[in-house]
Amino acid sequence: AYFYSRTQNPTTDALERKVASLEGAEAAVACASGMAAVSSTVLSLLSAGDHCVAADDVFIITRFLLDDVLARKGIEVTRVDARDPDAVRAALRPTTRAVFVESLSNPHLRLADVPALAEIAHAHGCPLVVDNTFLSPALLRPLEHGADLVLHSATKYLAGHGDTVCGVVAGSKRLTDAIRYELDALGGAVSPFRSWLVARGLRTLPLRMDVHTRNAIAVAELLAGRREVRWLSYPGHPSHP
Repeated sequence: AYFYSRTQNPTTDALERKVASLEGAEAAVACASGMAAVSSTVLSLLSAGDHCVAADDVFIITRFLLDDVLARKGIEVTRVDARDPDAVRAALRPTTRAVFVESLSNPHLRLADVPALAEIAHAHGCPLVVDNTFLSPALLRPLEHGADLVLHSATKYLAGHGDTVCGVVAGSKRLTDAIRYELDALGGAVSPFRSWLVARGLRTLPLRMDVHTRNAIAVAELLAGRREVRWLSYPGHPSHP
């Protein structure tokens, strides 16, 4: 069955099944990077003339894709404060084909109300895509809260060792098959060795996320008590909205 490694190989297949299990998804697709996951997902959902509603606070390279690359392909994107359901609802158009947010945004750590956003998107007949990189399935599983697709830069918490670059996206087989087709055509395949590195890292994900969280709140509490610090954003701290 494994006829060409760009399309599929046993090691990457094992990683995809592992991620799908962690996310409670029917299927998953591993990619060469987080941005390969973002771009192949967005391009599988949007064509020239289509419209996308996206959060205004997103990873800078995702912003380049949404604001520049898609515009040059004839795809319109309206970016709004994803914390405001009315703003998201007002941005929808008859041509809107997807809603894209980050569960915990990069860089300002704005927390998305995934169930509310899913309800808005589904009422319009659109899938909700959630970039869950900053939380990982150890802390949040967006599919359980109504999201249709969840993606990660696996380079960060999923791999966890700072020694590889990878991306993953999980959801229904119908949606991930379309993403896999797009990814294969664009050549965004991950190597088997990189897939192995991420699968190795996943073994310690819950342990690492527990320590990350405890360390982060300790740093936040320290900073909150310093007169030199004028602004603090950490969702685990009482000052976070």
